Amino acid sequence: MSGAKTDRSEAHGGGIPAAHFLRRLEWPLVATLALVAGALGVAGFHEFFAAAGEPRSAWDLAYLTLQLFTLESGSVSGSVPWELQIARLLAPAVAGYAAVKALAIVFREQFERFRVRLLRHHIVICGLGRKGLLLAKSLRRRGDRVVVIEPDSENHRIETARDYGAIVLLGDARDPQLLRKAGVNRASNLVAVGGDDGLNAEVAVQARKLVQDRRGTPLSCLVHIVDPELCSLLQTQEVGRKNDKAFRLDFFNVFESGARTLLAEYPVGGESSDQNAAGPHVIVLGLGRFGEALTVQAARDWSAEHERTGQRLRVTIVDQRAEALSESLRRRYPWITQLCEISAQEMLFESPEFHQARFLFDSEGRLDVSMVYVCMDDDSQAVSTALTAHRQAKSGSVPIIVRMVHGTGLASLLEEDASGGEFESLHAFALLDRMCNPDLLLAGVYEIIARAMHEEYVRRQRARGEDRDTNPALVPWEELAETFKESNRDQAAHIGVKLGAVGCDIAPLTDWDAENFEFSPDEVERLSIMEHERWMNERRRDGWRQGPKDPERKTSPYLIPWSELGQEIREYDRVFIRGLPRFLARAGLQIVRVGGQTEHC
Repeated sequence: MSGAKTDRSEAHGGGIPAAHFLRRLEWPLVATLALVAGALGVAGFHEFFAAAGEPRSAWDLAYLTLQLFTLESGSVSGSVPWELQIARLLAPAVAGYAAVKALAIVFREQFERFRVRLLRHHIVICGLGRKGLLLAKSLRRRGDRVVVIEPDSENHRIETARDYGAIVLLGDARDPQLLRKAGVNRASNLVAVGGDDGLNAEVAVQARKLVQDRRGTPLSCLVHIVDPELCSLLQTQEVGRKNDKAFRLDFFNVFESGARTLLAEYPVGGESSDQNAAGPHVIVLGLGRFGEALTVQAARDWSAEHERTGQRLRVTIVDQRAEALSESLRRRYPWITQLCEISAQEMLFESPEFHQARFLFDSEGRLDVSMVYVCMDDDSQAVSTALTAHRQAKSGSVPIIVRMVHGTGLASLLEEDASGGEFESLHAFALLDRMCNPDLLLAGVYEIIARAMHEEYVRRQRARGEDRDTNPALVPWEELAETFKESNRDQAAHIGVKLGAVGCDIAPLTDWDAENFEFSPDEVERLSIMEHERWMNERRRDGWRQGPKDPERKTSPYLIPWSELGQEIREYDRVFIRGLPRFLARAGLQIVRVGGQTEHC
């Protein structure tokens, strides 16, 4: 995609402020006014000297007109023509405006660095590509204060980011001095979304060093990793490491996060699975990085249904390299064959074979598909492929989900056409627009685990008869107070410490039944005591005291040693420990015994 097209799509998709368009007209308008002032000045001086009987040459008139811009020739006596009256006011005004703007440009960086010194609890974004700009826009609309570090001074997105209200500092984000000037030690979040995995990781390394003496809430650092497998390994390593009270590092991959979000909205069962005794049949058109991430996540989502019924999810992969890509998928995720029945259809999307779309039908010619996911890298090809599948399906009951880059252009057109009638089953999923939503993008693996723990807590407390009137924490995650969210995140960040204490570690999810891992009774008790001690330390750091239960006054009767707790309260921690395998599986992780042997019940 060309730079011009990218800029245009971002402009229309992002709702760029009017200031951006005014700035594009600013200097052409200044130049036009300067020309008008010059023309009026020449005409006015010519008429003035002609009336005085002192005609001047064209060069003299031009020289006098230029002096109007410096206030040196406009002071004349006698009858002044209207042209000259306008020119001697307009010319210095244009010159003054241009001078002020020039000074602003020269001292802009110094001014922005001064503004950064005043910021607290802001968000630092390293890298101003498409993801960085969309994230900056979303954060500013949410009301967050944003500082962007960008190495390329010619990046056309810089002015757009500033129009949104972000502070932009130019330089290499790996430079500790620049990170310090960006206020990383005072920020709440650091997000590295450059195009290079190594550069992003180095930013995190430098930031960790800068905040090692930080007190209070840790700096939450989120690093984008392009390679999904590397991202998974880094997530595993970080979650399993010793808890760092000053720095919380997390990694994300936009394809994995996008696949998880898409499947939450359009699950594999579709609308027709209950009518088919063979179970759901999912078609994945295009097995690139996003198609692979979607297939793996779909298998994980299906694990609960497989455990209940023993039924495998049927997945058909259509791609010009379907056989090789499917085999690679099976080798890297061997557990997937226990959950899914994967078949490969190798064909070009432009071929007559694809346009016949026989993969949509069973051997008797009946439509046999519950969901179609179009995972092409090119938006135009994705829409064309989706329309072909829709035409051949001849049914509006089969949802066809089209992965696209932005929610503008073809995606907007597709959604408008899908609002009813013939194309009602077509749905566009704008990957970057959706994943650069702060609530989703900042939800790394710790956030996923924290949300899962909160959902479990809400379910258990409501089963006991409590509600949000008696317990303000019994609300959806989005409505949860930030202090409780941070408590859940701190709890998630401590999991690696607990597991290490009982000879366990964290690994990428490879076993379909990893949720059934069990700790011994002694291990449950030991880990429950550790969790209670962690909770007490976290509460005390946050200013809580022992006393009657009152979240508003930050008092709790449970800020006492484990030995003094009642069995009912102890059981809360035991339930949490037993639920760890489920919470980790939600984030694509599993518990293993040190030595590599996974134990199940």
